[in-house]
Amino acid sequence: MRFGLATQQKFIELMISRNEWMSSFYEDSWYEIENISDLTNINKGMVEWRINSNDYHNIELAQKHNFTLVESLIKFKTIINNFKKPPSFIRLAVDEDIEVLKNIVKVCYFKHPKFYNRFKNLEFFTKEKSEEYYLKSLTNSFSSDNSVTIVAEDEDGVYGFRTMKKNKDKEYSGVVAGVLPRAKGKNTLKYLQRGMSFIIGEDYIEYNATQLGNYQVIKNHIKENRILDKIEHIFYKKIK
Repeated sequence: MRFGLATQQKFIELMISRNEWMSSFYEDSWYEIENISDLTNINKGMVEWRINSNDYHNIELAQKHNFTLVESLIKFKTIINNFKKPPSFIRLAVDEDIEVLKNIVKVCYFKHPKFYNRFKNLEFFTKEKSEEYYLKSLTNSFSSDNSVTIVAEDEDGVYGFRTMKKNKDKEYSGVVAGVLPRAKGKNTLKYLQRGMSFIIGEDYIEYNATQLGNYQVIKNHIKENRILDKIEHIFYKKIK
């Protein structure tokens, strides 16, 4: 049986995992590969390769094939089985909160001088695309039935939030979170965690990731007895 070129291309794209959301967002085909042989099936577009930190062979291959290291992530896994009621300043987000949350994202991600991740790499993203990514991450999660968003609020208004999405039964992962500088030192993320656990209300596994250089967040995760799950490097290559 012979297949047309279009059918063959669709079959190849299934094999190498075409990320439809990122392709639409980036306005170019976006592929995720697992080994260097997948590269032979891609003629044009962005290629993302996530490699475990101890996979030195593939790290070397990525460098030899002109991939760029754009970010290193450390991932934690936590078994949640404590559902203590949070303080009264923690509540579920409502529709009217969205503009305030957008502003918190702008302050914490766009304007923070020390925050950096792969979406701020100007070789692959414009400044506008970087900002658009985080705002879409927030708004898409905020309106999704599979996500939960909670906020911290005082007399001056909402100053922090946290959003998580449900991956599957009893498994969630962090999407985006932020706390305004005026609330520094209030343990806001800790209380938001408690609020999230209380709302979900049953045992579940939570996954969180942060940049390998984000020492303060990593220290907080260790303090909270989170389990180290994975450290991986993210490589990009643009094929024109």
